[in-house]
Amino acid sequence: MAARSETAGYLDLLRAVAIVLVTNSHLDTLYPIPQLGTGGMFGNELFFFVSGFGLFLGFEKSNEKLGSWIRRRMRRIYEPLFIIATFFVLVGYIQITSISDFFWLYIVSMWFWFLPAIAACYLPIFYSMKSISTKSGYRALFASLGLAYLLIFVLFAKKTEWITENWHVQTAVTFPLRMIYYFAAMAAGVYAARYHRKISGRWSDLAWLVLSAATYYAFVAALGRIIPFELQIIDRIPAIAFLVFAYRSSRHPAVERLMTTPLKAVVTLIAGLSLQIYMVHGFILHLEPLQRIAFPGNLIVFVIGTLALAIAFEKIAFSAQGASTNPSRSNSDHKESRSPASTSVRDKATLRLHSAE
Repeated sequence: MAARSETAGYLDLLRAVAIVLVTNSHLDTLYPIPQLGTGGMFGNELFFFVSGFGLFLGFEKSNEKLGSWIRRRMRRIYEPLFIIATFFVLVGYIQITSISDFFWLYIVSMWFWFLPAIAACYLPIFYSMKSISTKSGYRALFASLGLAYLLIFVLFAKKTEWITENWHVQTAVTFPLRMIYYFAAMAAGVYAARYHRKISGRWSDLAWLVLSAATYYAFVAALGRIIPFELQIIDRIPAIAFLVFAYRSSRHPAVERLMTTPLKAVVTLIAGLSLQIYMVHGFILHLEPLQRIAFPGNLIVFVIGTLALAIAFEKIAFSAQGASTNPSRSNSDHKESRSPASTSVRDKATLRLHSAE
């Protein structure tokens, strides 16, 4: 389709980078230097951004009513969830012993937190696309989200530790903070699709991308040492900068030319499997034989195993849904269904699968 041919290259590139970052953030146990297992926050925001971008591309080409719009997207989320989660139950990776366990796996899945998180964003993002049609309107939306974020942090957060990207402390505060931030990233994707679809990146954008990532890590490393925890929400500034310059960098002519080389096939494969990779990589990571393999062999086996299982489930989902509704082969207005965010896989017993770092 026209929309897909226009956007598939750079959106697939951003999605592929995002799933690599998300997955890498959980691989600290595979690296000789655990700190190399990072990047989850950047992957999260990229996925929400790409989701918003794809949602708007579909929205502007149709006049679909909310009911059918929501139903289609829920089906694209929950059909793969049902298939993969059921497999994990059957092989004993996940255990269901109560109705509560069933609910938190299949309905509001805390094992795969991105799925209910993005589903929760559908209703407000639909109405924002429907009702906001000016740049000033989007500025008001972003200002409102920023104010809500600031007020929650100032009024309710205990500023004794880093919480902006940590689910495991002060969850009643960190959950709304992260939902606000990632919804803003999705809205930024809508804004970019509406007003900045034709931009061309510069070499300076690539430099700023690297600088924003370095600034983020330096700032977080300094928290509690040089920088007081009361100032931690300043980390959102380099995080937002990374998102902006990642998008701009993906539109650089050199990057777009790269997507005409054989590398495009690899990028397209990873992007198309992003939902499946997101859901299965924790299972592969926890396999005991993998823990006995030395680096870098463990990493190679992990990549091969994750891709193989992801491809298998993609084929199952494709057979079950049909070509017209397969989330990893549909056109650009369906990009959001392939956009996972990170989940921690370091501690099954405590369901740490809902961490981004």
